Amino acid sequence: MITVKQIFKIYDLNSSKITLVRHGNKEIPILDTFQNDFDRLVAYQSFLLLRR
Repeated sequence: MITVKQIFKIYDLNSSKITLVRHGNKEIPILDTFQNDFDRLVAYQSFLLLRR
């Protein structure tokens, strides 16, 4: 199993600049959208970030 922290390290990502979002609603099918319409997922996540 790989952890999120390991992924950050592999891709040399600065974790202080990343917001993890837990999706638990029925607004969009998350996995399907991630696999087939990544731009829509990014737009959806951007919308959620603005609501914070």
